[in-house]
Amino acid sequence: MLEKFVIIITLLYSTVTFGYEDTKIREIIISEVLSHEGDKLVKTQKELSKYGIRNFLLIEYNKKFNKNYEIKSLTEDQAREIAEHLLTEYRLNEIKHSY
Repeated sequence: MLEKFVIIITLLYSTVTFGYEDTKIREIIISEVLSHEGDKLVKTQKELSKYGIRNFLLIEYNKKFNKNYEIKSLTEDQAREIAEHLLTEYRLNEIKHSY
């Protein structure tokens, strides 16, 4: 998922005018990433993912925020919550130009 964020952010910042407010850009990024995989449970290499959230990210998020989310029953709202955290934690929304 992190790789998807980097690609989408790079595209957005290189093609979209800077007139959008940060919350609008974050929403575009999160919606785009979640739409690629959707609510299907997908096996990626050796782990499961859903809504683009890999199981290892979910486990880390659960530990950090004392949650009990499970990959098989992950909802879109939960995935959005985790994606918002990833954008903040990795400061991906601060990438302005990337070539």
